[in-house]
Amino acid sequence: MKKNRILILLFLLSVFTVKSFSQDVKATAKIDSNRNNIIVGDQVKLIMKLKYPSKTIISWPDLKDSLSNNIEIIQKSKIDTISKENNFLTLSQTYTITSFDSGSFYIPQIRFRYKKAGDTTF
Repeated sequence: MKKNRILILLFLLSVFTVKSFSQDVKATAKIDSNRNNIIVGDQVKLIMKLKYPSKTIISWPDLKDSLSNNIEIIQKSKIDTISKENNFLTLSQTYTITSFDSGSFYIPQIRFRYKKAGDTTF
């Protein structure tokens, strides 16, 4: 039986975008697997984290049932506060994702919106 494989290339710098002038807000993403290929229908976890100053107002992206036409969200966790230190908060959310098509698929950019204390734009 021929195994179809899916190549998910995760460019951490292009998955999440934050305003380039802000050095104090940091978003990251990683796949819980060390593999670059997964079998069609296999499930992997995408872990998103956001570290920001505690006085910053953030808007977490509301991802529904898919990341793209070929990458489906099977399950998502609640947004958890995983760290509070030095006036910074770190939030995390885990998505279980899969694809039922063979080929190479990219996870598109996911944007976080935020407003720093004293800023008038969001």
